[in-house]
Amino acid sequence: GPGRASKLMRKFNKNPYNVIKSLKREGKGNVPLGYEEDFRRADETFLYQLVFDPRTQKQVRLNTPPPELDLSRLESVGIQSSPSKQVGLARGNINPLTMEIMDTYSPSK
Repeated sequence: GPGRASKLMRKFNKNPYNVIKSLKREGKGNVPLGYEEDFRRADETFLYQLVFDPRTQKQVRLNTPPPELDLSRLESVGIQSSPSKQVGLARGNINPLTMEIMDTYSPSK
């Protein structure tokens, strides 16, 4: 449960990858096949997702991926789009599901 998870995270200096490896090695936890890779993909998706930076008015990664990371693994973190589409989505002028223009709001108006 949560108590055991907390204890393991403290034991392994808050490194979830070491916790998973330990559970697999010691056989104390039922770690499903492929779980470690799925966890890594979820972690990378969160860390390196594309976000809109209102200061630069551009899409950027939330964090800079390390050079050794294969960027093709980040297919689920968002797609690059044109600058005008990025601004429209960020302002709520474009429906993110249909990409239809819904409004023309501009904070400078």
